[in-house]
Amino acid sequence: MRLPATLRKARVLFEFEAAGSHYLEQAQNRFRQGTPSLTLHEKIRLRSDALHWLGKAEDHREQPGMAQYLFSIYLDECINAFYYLRGFWLPSAKESLRFLGQRDPTLGDLLQQALVAPELPLRLELGWRIAEHLFKEIPSPARID
Repeated sequence: MRLPATLRKARVLFEFEAAGSHYLEQAQNRFRQGTPSLTLHEKIRLRSDALHWLGKAEDHREQPGMAQYLFSIYLDECINAFYYLRGFWLPSAKESLRFLGQRDPTLGDLLQQALVAPELPLRLELGWRIAEHLFKEIPSPARID
């Protein structure tokens, strides 16, 4: 027996809806479980990536525009590292700093100061303080000479 076209379409939509609700249920379970915990190597990689951008910004002190750009990448890396290290899901960009400031007021204050600091040397010094505070429990990567 062959179904009319509208019933065939309804059957296809029903199957898509079932698959969609299955995926939605999986996503909700994943969200409730939280982010996967990071290994020590992943934590070290987060630290070294962030410090790489801070070092690049310091290397370009003679070019303030380039240094400011590299420093903004560093701040973005630090904000993302905070969420990964603490096991939080990334919020929207609008809520990111406020959420961070509520969870870690010291880091939130340092980031706020770094964002509004008028001069590059002060920003770079605040960048090192942010790194010390954020990555204080993570060892430095092993040197390969």
